[in-house]
Amino acid sequence: MNDDFTEDDIDEDFQALESTRYAAVGTLIGMGAILSMIIIGLFYPPEISAMSDPRTIAAFTTLARQYTTPITILLLLDTIFIMGYTSLFAGIWLIIRDFSEIMAKVGLGLGLLTALADIVENSLLLILVKGLQTGWTPHPLLFGLVYVINTMIDLLSYLGILVYAIILLLIFRPWNSKFIMACLFVLYLLVGLLSILLPALVIVRSFMFVIGLAVGGTILWREEDIPRDILEKLAQQQKGSKNDFIR
Repeated sequence: MNDDFTEDDIDEDFQALESTRYAAVGTLIGMGAILSMIIIGLFYPPEISAMSDPRTIAAFTTLARQYTTPITILLLLDTIFIMGYTSLFAGIWLIIRDFSEIMAKVGLGLGLLTALADIVENSLLLILVKGLQTGWTPHPLLFGLVYVINTMIDLLSYLGILVYAIILLLIFRPWNSKFIMACLFVLYLLVGLLSILLPALVIVRSFMFVIGLAVGGTILWREEDIPRDILEKLAQQQKGSKNDFIR
């Protein structure tokens, strides 16, 4: 065991462990949100789970007025889902930042841009759905804007996941948990890109969200992200001293 650790080293690494676990909690909450969305969607027409997909203004208006409450609930759950995948992006950044700082920042930046675009999209959809109940007639450009942002969300997320997948595949050995997570990212990318050509695969992509967030949240919770000798040193000093390095 390496004994050349200062209190600052231990405190810094334990804070990293705490941070990844906070990210894990957010990721798993997001997993619960997307799973809830899938379950709710089973009881309504599939169109209400994809309100940001291109359709005529008349078709959008009909859905918005007929299914106002479930659409609103789905959009609120989707906002919680945004927190989930943002937590996953942040957690992975914590893991890989010491290996490739620049690319880690690029991946995190793409993830944050995805979340920002997603929040804007949900805000526009909520305005449209609620406004249509009052007899408001939205400008047609608003619908086009929603469709453009929806495409941006997909492409930004694919780029961010690609960056993270490449880094994880390069720095971790096969069958390491993070290597397996990277393989899931690659599989998600393939399904996501194919769903552009084959819309029927969108439901498969939704289930991959659930699997990816569940696996990612579990991995982020694990203690392996902190070197074992650091943890052993921490345990020893906690036994022999009243100093508490855990916040």
